[in-house]
Amino acid sequence: MKKTTGLACFLLAIILIFVLGTAVAESLTGSLLTLGQWEGHDLNWLVLAEDGNRALLYLDGGLAAQPYNTDNKAVTWQTCTLRQWLQNTFCGSAFSPSEAAAICTVLNENPVTYGTDGGGETVDTVFLLSRSELEAYFPVLKDRKVSVLTMPDPTAKTGTVVFVSPYDLTSPYWLRSPGVDEKHACAVSWTGIIESHGVKAATLAVRPAVWVDLTLLGLK
Repeated sequence: MKKTTGLACFLLAIILIFVLGTAVAESLTGSLLTLGQWEGHDLNWLVLAEDGNRALLYLDGGLAAQPYNTDNKAVTWQTCTLRQWLQNTFCGSAFSPSEAAAICTVLNENPVTYGTDGGGETVDTVFLLSRSELEAYFPVLKDRKVSVLTMPDPTAKTGTVVFVSPYDLTSPYWLRSPGVDEKHACAVSWTGIIESHGVKAATLAVRPAVWVDLTLLGLK
């Protein structure tokens, strides 16, 4: 009886090692995935989290400068022009039809930040991280720093040039959370700290996030 019990325990241990080892091997969190192109460059995304067959991707770099809102007025993430640009211009140009089909529609919360109302919940495909999300996924300041993918042409339609740190070529980028009032929004500085910038500021990069269906991308 003891021999049978011992054999059963041994076999169970082998099965658990195999199952757990497979689960770890299949985890994509912390790795880079290539999805889409922008201005002739492949887009590499950092996998921040997984939920079943879905994964949260965060661009491993910044897109050329865009204001949070083209007019200097009170806005929220729901009403700002940057949200429209991401979900229409960027999403429509960066992804193939099959890639776009793998992007999930999600419900984002927009909580009060700096005492400023963040607006209501939004239904998004491509979006920016909130302040609390960035702090949760990137508790270390240096891990928040990124460089822009391409240096923008000063004569381009936006007429804007992204700020680049002279020390390490990193750039500040927007978050979706409000700033000190409704004419300001949160942004990550080139040092990694979170600041409040006027919504019309045109020297900050854009770092999008998406939830994707890994099955549709052939990764599950």
